[in-house]
Amino acid sequence: MLVVGCDIPNVIQTLGGSLCNSSPNLDLNPLLMAAGAVAHLASVDGRRSLPVNANFFIGYKQTAIRPDEVMVSIEVPFTSEVGPKSVSVVYSVNLRLWI
Repeated sequence: MLVVGCDIPNVIQTLGGSLCNSSPNLDLNPLLMAAGAVAHLASVDGRRSLPVNANFFIGYKQTAIRPDEVMVSIEVPFTSEVGPKSVSVVYSVNLRLWI
């Protein structure tokens, strides 16, 4: 899944990059938290799964991902109310200052 913002042309963000960057002004992180997403990570020590919740983001632009880990995949579960053929629309309202 690739996402691009209309206000920043020619820039593409990925779900994994959005989570790893953990910038507070990225729109996808709260959506993934609300959806109950799980980040699957790997390192030389093995693999682990890390829920995308309040414990995932530990500070400004900091996550609980260890320096030796890479993100392998992101799991976004479906519920009985929201199935694989449903559509979610998320709006973002941001203050923009044009100089």
